[in-house]
Amino acid sequence: MAMVLSACVDAPRVDADAPPADDAVQEVLTYRACSFGNPGELVPLPRSVPADRDSVAAAIAELVKGVNADEAARGCTSYFSEETRNSLRAVRRSGGGDTVTVEFRSLMGLVPEVQGARSFLPPGIMAELTWTVFRQFTDVEAIRFSIDGDEQAFWRWLGGPGTPAQVYTRADWEQI
Repeated sequence: MAMVLSACVDAPRVDADAPPADDAVQEVLTYRACSFGNPGELVPLPRSVPADRDSVAAAIAELVKGVNADEAARGCTSYFSEETRNSLRAVRRSGGGDTVTVEFRSLMGLVPEVQGARSFLPPGIMAELTWTVFRQFTDVEAIRFSIDGDEQAFWRWLGGPGTPAQVYTRADWEQI
């Protein structure tokens, strides 16, 4: 499938600390585990981003930064953190917009090596990624993940040697 670049974000250029002007913002949601949420579910937390940014790319860029001080004070947690804030290399949408490709830099050593950290079940990072995309962007039907453009490298990092690369679909997410 040919990918057409219609939205791309380069994480180092994202300035999370400089709020955009009020008339030029959009709100995106990041989904996190929070003490006030229902067990097994993630809670949507709003972030303000520049209005001219692709909303899917902006939401993922905000997600990988981890929880901010206010969210942490309210009891929200994430395995994404200050360590992962620059791990996002790009977010691209297919020409039709229904497939999103999320490309990371190496994630080795950035996500804690604890059980469940990489899980598709809350509070794992894959749960946060897939909930953030599929819960708010109903036009997205699939997500591709890669490390430096290599989808197999991402899936090896996620599941170990021999884990096949795959396209993660909305139907996969709905079955969890």
